[in-house]
Amino acid sequence: MLSATKPPIGLTIIVNQIAEAVTPKDAFTNAIATQIISQQETVVDGIPAYEGLEKAGPAEIGPFLYQHIFVVNNDNIYHIEFSEKLEKGNETSLHQQQLFDQILSTFKFTDTVLGIQLTQCCSCPTMIDTSQIGKNGWVVYEQGKDYTAQRPNLCSQPNIGACAPCPPLETKSFTCPPSGWVDCMPGTSAKPECSSAAMVWYKANCPDFKGGAL
Repeated sequence: MLSATKPPIGLTIIVNQIAEAVTPKDAFTNAIATQIISQQETVVDGIPAYEGLEKAGPAEIGPFLYQHIFVVNNDNIYHIEFSEKLEKGNETSLHQQQLFDQILSTFKFTDTVLGIQLTQCCSCPTMIDTSQIGKNGWVVYEQGKDYTAQRPNLCSQPNIGACAPCPPLETKSFTCPPSGWVDCMPGTSAKPECSSAAMVWYKANCPDFKGGAL
């Protein structure tokens, strides 16, 4: 028998690199296909975006209201999802929409991300402009990943020599949240740990990362 108490409202941010041009509306349509209540164009930090409301969830614990925002910025699709358990008979939650709008107003897209250049034998992770990802061998760096097979073949030749140790990672003081969730409760100022750059870093470096939470 499955029993569940009302879960906390949750905020999740998913970042995916895109292989070809796509609009925020296309990203929404490709990802969300069930029980859409409403959808419309919007703006996040001055960047065109697309949002929609979806009602879904396991029948055992009742429906959830999901508010989705899709933003395309610098070759990345940002899927921001805010969820709340619906009370019986409710189709929408005004409280959720107001809270989500408040959170979105604090979002700021930064211009840097931790990357590594795979066309170089001895490149080290470094903070770069996000527009460089996908160009000249630059990819978002994932801590602990072995990139040997993705570098040029000549890098494994014995006459190349050994690379010098890389300096400590530039993380802008980001640390993996112990519970997997980052506290993104709205406050009087924007929280750096909830920025888009922080979310990219968590996803690349924190195996247990779940998203931002309220």
